[in-house]
Amino acid sequence: MESPRAFEDEAWEGHLRYLMRVTVPQRCPGHVEFLRWYEARLLAEGLRASTRYRQVQCLSEFLGWLESRGRTVWQLERSDLDFYAAHLREKGVGVGGRRVIFTMIKKMCRVLWEYLEAEGRTEEAARWRILWESVRLPKLRERRLPQVLSRDEVLRVIEHIGDLEYRCAAALLYEAGLRLVELRNLRVRDVLWDEYGAKLVVRISKSETRTVRVIEFQDLLRRWLDEHPLRGDPDAFLFPSKYDPDRPVGRNVIGLWLKRAAAAAGVRKRVYPHLLRHTRATELYGKLTEREMMYYFGWRKRDMIDVYARLKPEQVDRKLLALYGVVRVEGEGLERRLLVCPSCGHANSPTELFCSSCGRPLRREAALEAVKEEAGLAELIGQLRRTRRMVKSLSERIERLEERERKRRRSQL
Repeated sequence: MESPRAFEDEAWEGHLRYLMRVTVPQRCPGHVEFLRWYEARLLAEGLRASTRYRQVQCLSEFLGWLESRGRTVWQLERSDLDFYAAHLREKGVGVGGRRVIFTMIKKMCRVLWEYLEAEGRTEEAARWRILWESVRLPKLRERRLPQVLSRDEVLRVIEHIGDLEYRCAAALLYEAGLRLVELRNLRVRDVLWDEYGAKLVVRISKSETRTVRVIEFQDLLRRWLDEHPLRGDPDAFLFPSKYDPDRPVGRNVIGLWLKRAAAAAGVRKRVYPHLLRHTRATELYGKLTEREMMYYFGWRKRDMIDVYARLKPEQVDRKLLALYGVVRVEGEGLERRLLVCPSCGHANSPTELFCSSCGRPLRREAALEAVKEEAGLAELIGQLRRTRRMVKSLSERIERLEERERKRRRSQL
């Protein structure tokens, strides 16, 4: 079975072919052959289709802008880069976006410089080397995290996802702190069980293989495995596509469900898959050591630790009070949110309404729902009985009418 990466590469190759065949000739007709040559150079470097697509897309916009000024790439000068930077600022492109664009332009200059130098065209190569050195990348501001969700908001969003597969996927993105690509690469065999619950073996990652424990949502994971369409196949994707179980769930599907669930739950923040990972990292920062955080979230370098290392004034104040013995500060743990069934004592995932062991209601709304369902079922049974009596009465009436009609016809003979 192919990995999600193979499926993604195939899709990006299709996007790239469309870009080269349709978009590029419309956007920068004078540079079609140049971009074909450049894309072939990127392919020779071993770059993936998604990277080549973004490079060609970005450069086609830049070259289209150059053509609008009556110039070509071979006439590029330092002043053109300054004017293009001003053009991007006027369009409202942020610092991060401008940095990405000029990184790709800088790479184009380097590729041309190295190619011309290899061809022995030293004067032209020297010109492109000067251009490469003169491309200045906009400085990024201090990296800031997006506005994360509260634990209550996370629960509300997960509860409002109506599909069991996608609800379980969102729960694991949050509790295990997974990247979306890691989640999509999980197989059924990657779920291990022990006396404490479930563990996920994350094999496809930016770092080394790691094992992450699932505690809060282990019941949700077990329920999904019980209903998995290919649960007997250990090599099946843990979250397969609804349309083709041999493929992983689409990259945008979970994001769409999260967006709808957030709206239904009344969460006004922008909710997307990676935000669940940010939220989890924010929760665990200060509760795990740096090395534990790096292992848990699959970080190869500690740079990301600094992103979450934001001391709040109240934290410093509380520490000082503790140093002087004014207050006592104990280790802060995570709030235990498992719902223990009052009937059988089984610990359930916090989003469950009914006990996964005995089926009894866990919350008041679940009990009310059960009562309503029972009342609705009784009403439905009553309606079916009334309908059956009505059908029987109509059937008898039809028989009498048919008998009367037969007698009438015999009397006419």
